[in-house]
Amino acid sequence: MSITIFGIFFFIVTFVIFLNNNAKMMFGLLVFSMCAQSVSVVRLEEKGVGPQVFASILFSVWILLNSRVLLEGKLVIKHKEKYWRVATLSVWLFFGYIAYSVYQREWVEITDFFYVFQLLAYIICFFSIPYITRRLEEDEADAVIEGVILIIAVIGVVQFLTTTNVLSKNVLLETFVYDTSLSDLAYNIDFYPRVFSTFMEPSYCAPFLVGGFYYLISRERWNRKSLALVVLLAAEIVLTMSSTAYGATILTGAVYLLASRNKKALKFLIPLAAVMMLFLSIMGTMQNILNDVIFNKLNTSSGITRNGWDMQAWDAFLENPLFGAGYRMVRGSQFYTSVLGQIGMVGTALYALSVLPLLLAGLRRKESVPASMFLTGSIVAQAIAIPDLDFCVFWLSMYLVRMATAYSRQHI
Repeated sequence: MSITIFGIFFFIVTFVIFLNNNAKMMFGLLVFSMCAQSVSVVRLEEKGVGPQVFASILFSVWILLNSRVLLEGKLVIKHKEKYWRVATLSVWLFFGYIAYSVYQREWVEITDFFYVFQLLAYIICFFSIPYITRRLEEDEADAVIEGVILIIAVIGVVQFLTTTNVLSKNVLLETFVYDTSLSDLAYNIDFYPRVFSTFMEPSYCAPFLVGGFYYLISRERWNRKSLALVVLLAAEIVLTMSSTAYGATILTGAVYLLASRNKKALKFLIPLAAVMMLFLSIMGTMQNILNDVIFNKLNTSSGITRNGWDMQAWDAFLENPLFGAGYRMVRGSQFYTSVLGQIGMVGTALYALSVLPLLLAGLRRKESVPASMFLTGSIVAQAIAIPDLDFCVFWLSMYLVRMATAYSRQHI
């Protein structure tokens, strides 16, 4: 195991923040770290380990040290709502199912244990995050989320200008945002005219951009800064040139209009969509983009390769429809084929019961709709083209919804 230059910087910063014992800084570190997919803190057997795991663990430890567990010697959690009981039981059963699927293998590598540990770190943080509502005001948490969205969007601008050779390569960008030593990344920071910001590729960036877009427009608070940020996110969604981003934007928008019943949103969404289409048409790229990312997608080498992955995952599911081939034993390009192939119908059902009750509860409450829309964007994007159960933006959105529901009812 070796530590990266970014890793040294990351551990110094986290140590200072931890000692400072500031809830806003701790939450900000967690949210930003969950978006830093393309940089490694340490390398384990030639595989990079990002800041998401370390930040989730550190946050959970900080919560423990500042909770009633240690301060009062008792654990006080009142689960009065059925959705939370169902989600709690399902999440732990889901993790147990994953761990067992790895344990029963004839040959287990050290990276297999890491993947299980990573999932456990996310789950523990998911259960820890409601406690921060005792130390952090709701408007402060919202300001942190908006601030991180702004940072990721700005990095996206710099990345796009760099990969289109408008700006020259920047050693700071390559050291603190992209771990260029990982040769299997899906981009080359020379010429790749698509927005992916701090993520490994545009499809992985899409859930954050779409989730952040709907998070902002579904809030009651609105100002010029929010409007400017929404417009910037809309532009970056277009410039991802990603069918995942386009499909997730449309489908998540439909969910938002149905869930919020906010007809006024149409006055904003329709003109914005028209401006986006007009911009692409004027630039002469509209038809090319639609052909590349939608109409001719299956005929490209990428589409053919992805179709092969899906067929392998589907075959694994058909061989063992109840339990699948095992966690990470196969990987389709689409979420449903990948999950069914890996963990079968039993694991898929446990996953659904872990997520859907929380999402539906969040959508029912006015205060938690923004976070729920963030989660919706992540789920929709995953369903289109992100087949990973440990995807960092998904777990970030789970954190945000759980925290939002805790704020709205304060029942912990």
